[in-house]
Amino acid sequence: HAQATAERVVDELLENIELMLDLNCVHGDLSPFNVIVHEDRPVIIDFPQAVDPRLNRNGNALLARDIANICRWGERHGVIRSDADIGADLWRRFVAGELG
Repeated sequence: HAQATAERVVDELLENIELMLDLNCVHGDLSPFNVIVHEDRPVIIDFPQAVDPRLNRNGNALLARDIANICRWGERHGVIRSDADIGADLWRRFVAGELG
């Protein structure tokens, strides 16, 4: 149950990262400390440092860091995701206007 829950939480967080990017928002400080899990569902909190990746030249780096933090947490719970591949694909799709 714990492995399945961790996998679901990681995948939902990655989906939320994509949804936020589609709305021109990168959290910028996403880590397990900024996620509350309620009834096996993750809720992202603490957005004061969020950036608009269209306006912030560090948007791609911040996105990559957010994804890496979530993937590292997942790895500690047996969930393996390629943060580099996910980040590169999301950024490419964002720049090409293919999200959403």
